Amino acid sequence: MRFMSSTKHEQVHTYTFFPTDQSNDQIKLKEAAEAKIAAFISLLGSDARLLTESEEVEAHSLFSQLLSKETIEGEDEPESELKYLQEIRLLRDENPTLFEKVKRLPKKARTARKSEASASSLLTYFRKGKLQKFFRVSADDINVSEELDFLQAAQVLKADATELRSKLDQTFYKLLEKNSEMLTRSTEIEEEEFSTKRGSRDNAARLSKILKAKQVKNFQGFTDDDEEYIANVIAELDAGGIPKKISQRIYAKVEKTPELLVNPLKLLALLKLELPTAFLQPNQAEQGRGTGSAKEIILSEYFNAVE
Repeated sequence: MRFMSSTKHEQVHTYTFFPTDQSNDQIKLKEAAEAKIAAFISLLGSDARLLTESEEVEAHSLFSQLLSKETIEGEDEPESELKYLQEIRLLRDENPTLFEKVKRLPKKARTARKSEASASSLLTYFRKGKLQKFFRVSADDINVSEELDFLQAAQVLKADATELRSKLDQTFYKLLEKNSEMLTRSTEIEEEEFSTKRGSRDNAARLSKILKAKQVKNFQGFTDDDEEYIANVIAELDAGGIPKKISQRIYAKVEKTPELLVNPLKLLALLKLELPTAFLQPNQAEQGRGTGSAKEIILSEYFNAVE
């Protein structure tokens, strides 16, 4: 494998020593090493085989993906959240006064701007415990409130700095009430799905079931840290703390790669690629889906239709 470092040598050779087969049966060192190196290769890429002749060489690298213009600016499909993260960082570095002002916006912040649509609409960002949701409702169909993901909401909320603020009217309050009702219905349905699991089509429930299976739960090759990590992932899945897109992506990969179901170490490597330990925030699972937590309106933007 080639590394960019301060060494004078063009190549750096790595050597991996494994125990005898009899010892490895007890400690599963080889399987653990293969899983961790597979995760490393998937992240950084490799130009040489590290363990076996049958090992696949992946040329892509995490750094080239993260630093590419397409990823940062969201020019690839699907659009990346890194684009918006980059905007926040630029605001922080280039306009710290405005950045601080945004940080200190009070809850229930609301604003309005003129819209060329035929009917006024409202986008509301709610938080209930650790649960975060965006809902949009239009005055021309007030009984239908649509849930948006982060990227969809960001695209709607994005505005030019020169745009002028419009006025709120009575329609705003009617639409806010409908979005609030939709949040209540949505959380009740999801909490019921996560508590029963029976017949659920939710990817998080399916992943949780896989991780609770005997072949994973009783696998002897996991370290204490691995077991703690998996327990945290299960807790987050059951509590609804994992974003739907991430659980969907993980389950899709498991479904396409059946061998993951019989190789717990490779399954662990996949999980750690998609769900770094830092993502599993302390006490997030205990707070769960926000059952019993107060509903908070974080911000609302009203799109006032031009008459």
